[in-house]
Amino acid sequence: MNAFENSLSASPPLRIGFLGTPVFADRILQHILTMPQFKVAFVISQPDRPAGRGKRLAAPPVKQTAEKWGIPVLQPLSIKREKAEVDAFIDSCEPTAGAVVVAYGGLLPPAFLEKMHHRCINVHASLLPRWRGAAPIHRAVMAGDRETGICLMQMEEGLDTGPIFSSVRVPIGPTETTGSLHDRLCQEACTLIASDLALILAGERVPEPQSSVGITYAHKLGRDEGEIDWSCSAREIQRKVLGLSPSPGAFTHLDKERFRILEGLAHDDETPLGLVPGEVIVQDGYPPCLIATGSGTLAPRVVQREGRQPVTIEDLLRGRSLRSGMILGAKAGEGSETSPKSTSSLND
Repeated sequence: MNAFENSLSASPPLRIGFLGTPVFADRILQHILTMPQFKVAFVISQPDRPAGRGKRLAAPPVKQTAEKWGIPVLQPLSIKREKAEVDAFIDSCEPTAGAVVVAYGGLLPPAFLEKMHHRCINVHASLLPRWRGAAPIHRAVMAGDRETGICLMQMEEGLDTGPIFSSVRVPIGPTETTGSLHDRLCQEACTLIASDLALILAGERVPEPQSSVGITYAHKLGRDEGEIDWSCSAREIQRKVLGLSPSPGAFTHLDKERFRILEGLAHDDETPLGLVPGEVIVQDGYPPCLIATGSGTLAPRVVQREGRQPVTIEDLLRGRSLRSGMILGAKAGEGSETSPKSTSSLND
């Protein structure tokens, strides 16, 4: 421990604010709450939203943790439009060292950044300037990126445009899902915060401007963006499946219901002659099931029928929910079957 770290440990905790909403932010909040250098003076989160099959109002994970720890929470519909209430709330909580922002879910207006003396540090799950915006983890996996990372960034008025204090690179495995990458990035973010956040808030780190090259945007996921187009290549479909797993899930249609494919592996061999995109092949051996695509086949591994729990493809096949000759996808007939075909070309 160096002299500066000794002085931090001997000083009163830095009173900071925290802005965040989903699980990713909540895990980082929980980590900060274990660090003696900091005292979380307040939390600002998005309002409660309908969730689950019953669509009942549910508090976001960050709010739930804040309430357990007795931390004051504010959930404005708009920080900009509710400026007076937000300012009064912050004043009553008396932060002394800025705020940490993690997946809050909305832009912070200039007046808020001024209120916090421009000491808002954003924890962003990408290697900026790649994947600025709302869904950086999903987009990195869906694009087939080989690496991503965590950046600690000085917030400014633009969307994830601020200078970078520090970062860490994280490789993306060839069959990694957004869910597994999300968890690894959380761990890396906590490690980076432990080593750098106190130094940043104390003014011991100087941020560097982002590159003007390689800017991309991780737009919010569209409602029906997860629908699989079986005319695409198996590799493209695999990236979509992995990038949307476990939520919201890539989907197709089986028997006129949504059928989610949560894990799957592309096979680059040629699509067997006579098969149409979306056609199911059930066979002996491994993989037990293949789905024809525009180029190659996809072997589903974990699937989910509408209203049911995820299961392995082996468990689904035992119930004969999938049979050779079925065609998946609304445009292909919503689970209709073609005449039986020989699958010998897949087993030669």
